[in-house]
Amino acid sequence: MDNVPVTGHEILEAKRISHYSNQQLILLVGEGDFSFASSLATAFGSATNIVATSLDSKGDLLIKYGTNAELNTSNLARRGALVLHSFDACYMSLQHQFRFTGLHRIVFNFPHAGYLWRGEHHPTMMAKHKELVRLFFANAKEMLLPEGQVHVSHKLGHPYDGWLLEEQAESGGLTLLKRVPFHQEQFPGYRNRRGQGSKAGSTFKLGKADTYIFTARAMCKQVEG
Repeated sequence: MDNVPVTGHEILEAKRISHYSNQQLILLVGEGDFSFASSLATAFGSATNIVATSLDSKGDLLIKYGTNAELNTSNLARRGALVLHSFDACYMSLQHQFRFTGLHRIVFNFPHAGYLWRGEHHPTMMAKHKELVRLFFANAKEMLLPEGQVHVSHKLGHPYDGWLLEEQAESGGLTLLKRVPFHQEQFPGYRNRRGQGSKAGSTFKLGKADTYIFTARAMCKQVEG
């Protein structure tokens, strides 16, 4: 399929960046300064297929990330993306401003529930991290096309393996299709950012990370069969 219809009169030339195409309706959640979404939008030229969201209000976004966030959201709006603030990925299928199904891709890069003074590895925080991804997966399942995918990019090793992504996905009706290494350089302009704590807005070292690709269980059975 070389072209995708956008409206009844417009045909959009197919363009890709890594796992993503302008032929896919893509929901991005948990954006920091919106640089990942902006990278996709720039690669596609037109971003009418992108819905980019953040838990932050617009005011908090500008306080944390300043000019970078302003430039990225302006780029998205100029290219036709829908940008939503105060968007909670844990309850997104119920939110009145975005009741939508039929998504090809739902993307959550480096989910994190925040910090306590004892650190992100403290049992209380580990429980919050797991609850975050569990609720996200359960909501994402309700919004996908049958052949759609959920992508979660995640750091490897301690304490991040303790998020138990595959287990949380299974509880929400999703199954791991594959894991692929995450390479930040594939997304020009993308800067991973801290969302909370005393260092909110700053970048953090990614180290080794993978993108976990999940699909609905029924789809996985079709692929295996």
